[in-house]
Amino acid sequence: MFEYTISFKGKNFDAVNCFATTKLHVEKVFNAGETKQKIAGNYDFGYLRLSGEDLASMLEEVSDLYTQHKGYIDEVEVEVTYFYGNQCNLEFSKNEIDALNKLEANLSITCVKE
Repeated sequence: MFEYTISFKGKNFDAVNCFATTKLHVEKVFNAGETKQKIAGNYDFGYLRLSGEDLASMLEEVSDLYTQHKGYIDEVEVEVTYFYGNQCNLEFSKNEIDALNKLEANLSITCVKE
C-alpha cells in the first residue's frame, strides 16, 4: 500500500485561499501570522499539505496550483510511503518524474515493513 503527500511552503504563500481550489484531501493548512497550536508564537510561512492514493493524478492536480502560486512557493516536497511485506521496490513513470521536475520538488521515500 502507498501513501502520497505533497506539501507547499512559502513565506508569502496564501495557503488558506489556495487550497480552496483543489479536490485533493487537505491534511494541514495555515498562513503566515497564524498562531501555532502546540507551541507559543506565530507561523512565519504559509503551508499546505495534500494527500491522496494515486501519485500521477495528484501531480496533475497540483500542477495548475503550483503554476498559479509559483511566485509565493519557496519549497515543494513530495513524500511517498510504501508499506511492504517482503521487499521494497518502487518505480516511477517518466511522466511522474517529469511532473516532479516541473514542480521543482524534493522527493522523500519511506519504506515501512508491515
